[in-house]
Amino acid sequence: MSKEDITERNSPKLNELPAENSDKENPSEEHTNHSPTLTQTEEEFLKCIKDVSEILDADILYFCGDIDRNYADELIELCRNPHHRQVLLFMTTLGGDPDGAYRIARFLQDKYERFTIYIDTLCKSAGTLVTLGADEIIMSDTAELGPLDVQILKTDELNQHSSVLDLMIAFDYLQEFALDTLEETVVRLVDHYDGQISTKSALEVASQVATNLFAPLYAQISPTTLGNNQRSVQIARRYGED
Repeated sequence: MSKEDITERNSPKLNELPAENSDKENPSEEHTNHSPTLTQTEEEFLKCIKDVSEILDADILYFCGDIDRNYADELIELCRNPHHRQVLLFMTTLGGDPDGAYRIARFLQDKYERFTIYIDTLCKSAGTLVTLGADEIIMSDTAELGPLDVQILKTDELNQHSSVLDLMIAFDYLQEFALDTLEETVVRLVDHYDGQISTKSALEVASQVATNLFAPLYAQISPTTLGNNQRSVQIARRYGED
């Protein structure tokens, strides 16, 4: 990959060169140019990318942010005409859309002879799904993968995410807690009345107690939301199995 190609992929503005100031009113006036130019650090960074690209015979990609369909489309479009036989993807993400993650992984698998992913810090949820599609996984000492859950925006919160597993785990806990409460109440009633109350009567009383206790909690759980979350987890798991 040439230096021009690398620069083009990062920012078209980096290719702008200082133009001659032909419209000066005063020829003796000092030339001033406000066009963006590469700093020494940027030059060194691009040189490192070029060196790694040539050594590995690989296109270099860097992805940082949430995974969604639009970003997946952009990355795929960027790689439709590869410059090398292999690809090295640097990825940092908290997750996102499993469909987008699956498309990224499958496209890089099909387009390149070898797909390598490098993880330096966080690569969670849908990011883990992309990782599973790589031929080689390279992780730094600070790298973290996560479960194949799906991250969703928190209600009434700005740019804060939560896992779809949170609601499912809470629902399972409530079910278990409700059954334990029912059983314990029946046992205590029978023991307290020393057998003078039938198990059937104790069960009816315990059921009423459990209903009054847990009904307000269950009322806050949307069946539609729970179903959507379950579907998202199933999609992520099936993609991971593929």
